[in-house]
Amino acid sequence: MSYRPMLDTVSMWAERKHHEYRSQFGRMGGKIHVQKTTDGFLYAVVVTIRGRQEECLYNVSHIKAECQVRLNNYLYDAKQQATGRVE
Repeated sequence: MSYRPMLDTVSMWAERKHHEYRSQFGRMGGKIHVQKTTDGFLYAVVVTIRGRQEECLYNVSHIKAECQVRLNNYLYDAKQQATGRVE
């Protein structure tokens, strides 16, 4: 059984969400200047929002967990739509 079509669909969904979030941030007047992983545990982002430059630090493990939650929700919703059930 090939999982390639499902993985391609999930990849396209993730890419769309990524662009959607960046567009929303841009419409709010935000601009991303620098994104980097400092030590494999922290992810640093330098942004300008509302005229102020800010540095945001994120825990990589928390980002991965949030991505997993969003993926699980997407797959659950897709399964519900495929079976015609809405809860």
